Amino acid sequence: HETWGYCDAHDLSLEEEISAFASHAPHLEKEIRYILTHMSEFLTVYPYTHAWIRAMKEKGYKVYFLSNYSRIAYEQTKDNAISFIREMDGGLFSYREQMAKPDPAFFKLFCERYQYKPEEILFFDDMRDNVHASRMLGMQGIRVNRKMMEQEVKWYKLTSGGKRDMLKVVKFGGSSLADSGQFAKVK
Repeated sequence: HETWGYCDAHDLSLEEEISAFASHAPHLEKEIRYILTHMSEFLTVYPYTHAWIRAMKEKGYKVYFLSNYSRIAYEQTKDNAISFIREMDGGLFSYREQMAKPDPAFFKLFCERYQYKPEEILFFDDMRDNVHASRMLGMQGIRVNRKMMEQEVKWYKLTSGGKRDMLKVVKFGGSSLADSGQFAKVK
């Protein structure tokens, strides 16, 4: 619902957020109140998140967040579901900046604050509109999903250079596996 975007882009109190949602569904006010006061029960960190951030940083990349997030959600999840932000190099929360993705001003503010040119940024997001907005400003935008991120973590971990995690990829085909003698050589 568009109310999420409104709450993300404004620094609202709990009662203001409840009122904003309940105005569209007054019969669900009790449930809305429960959800908004127990967000840490509903928002959890994906298991690959910390590993992905560490892998990117080990490769020499800076990792930032550009998040549509309300103050109410932040206060309830900063120590659990979004604790990974402590491992990042910085970022912007929409409620603090009073703007949200896909507003181009949000992306521009990020570039100004961290002194990057748009073409220097690789932007990942799961929302098509956000990726489109990043591309319109000259960033390299990639739309991702959970499965893609989990695969990336495995790839970075396996190619990190540590002997314990080292992966060898070897291709054997046709003549190298033609008979039992060749199989023995391969082994």
